[in-house]
Amino acid sequence: MKEIIRVERKRILSLRNFLIFSVVILIFSIFSSLGSLNNYNVYDSSGNIIISSTDNLKESKLNKHDKLLDEKTLKDVVDRKDKSKYLYNSNLVTLVASNFEKLVEELTDDDISNFYKQRLSNVKVNLGGTAMVDDIDKLASKGEELNTPLQLGYAEGWKNLNNDMIDFVTIIIFIVPFIILPVFGEDPKTRMKQLYTATKHGKKTLVKSRIIAGFEVSSIIYGVAILIFSLSKLSILGFKGANLPIQNSVNYLFFPYNITYLQQYLLNVTIGFMAIIVMVSITLLFTVIAEQILSSAVFVIFFLAIMTSLPNNNFILNHFFKNFLPYNMTNFNSYYIHPEIYNISGEIIPTYVLVILVSFIVFTISTTCTVVISNIKLASKLK
Repeated sequence: MKEIIRVERKRILSLRNFLIFSVVILIFSIFSSLGSLNNYNVYDSSGNIIISSTDNLKESKLNKHDKLLDEKTLKDVVDRKDKSKYLYNSNLVTLVASNFEKLVEELTDDDISNFYKQRLSNVKVNLGGTAMVDDIDKLASKGEELNTPLQLGYAEGWKNLNNDMIDFVTIIIFIVPFIILPVFGEDPKTRMKQLYTATKHGKKTLVKSRIIAGFEVSSIIYGVAILIFSLSKLSILGFKGANLPIQNSVNYLFFPYNITYLQQYLLNVTIGFMAIIVMVSITLLFTVIAEQILSSAVFVIFFLAIMTSLPNNNFILNHFFKNFLPYNMTNFNSYYIHPEIYNISGEIIPTYVLVILVSFIVFTISTTCTVVISNIKLASKLK
């Protein structure tokens, strides 16, 4: 069976095509990373660069700028003791300001001492409209578990990586189904038809081998693409900050759960992988039903079009259906910026956990249907 899987894997994606794909991903990743780097140039009112991106990041990476967001630090921010335009300082000022509805200079001593209480109130406001008040209170209470005062420091590599993975993984999801379309296509060069007609259990072995090969190819493509993209981003923007809480980013200050940038990255990678295998399982089901590659491609295009065109203004549709589609699963920021609330048997389940569980169920059902239909069709061909 291993040899059959190897042959099928090679038929789906040759080494030459895999190398070409890897080179394209590498070039894309480098250009994306350099584009992110250019965003850190600091300009004056005339549009001239006063701090280059490399100098900005080099200064902001220094350990002396790592600090706790305690009352002393907050007081220093209000008094504007550091007026530099370097990233480390602008991030700090923006983070503090985002917790209040007034200017930093207007913050009082009471505001400073109640910084984390105000954050908890903002967590509840941020969750508003997604569930019942009791459920919002339950999830918001998770915000009290945040390790305070917050540890601040440089983590731009991880911030950019986690944010840019949204578009990158979505692109991979759109590409992979078309790569695996030939899984159930006929190729006389491999003589696979002779295998299942010549042996007693050949048809079952062939079906299993083709399905395994399809998932192996998809997993390899995803794994290599993520590895190249991640190393490119982190090599250019820095590996520092993986252990920092994501709440030290203004985007995630009101996220209720206590996780680090590394944990966020691993969650994103896992969700992206689940989205890939769901998309692959559905594609395999399409191909085994349609049998012809062209017809299967039409099915896949139709499915992708439906996923991307569903309306965003219907909460019920989004909450119970759209959030679990592969295309929407890869909108990673939705899990951290405006997380939705799912109450199951009185327990609040994080959206990203429920998405992983549901996608595994869909993958299992789709794959089972593919195996059953494939065996039935192959058996009918032998009669």
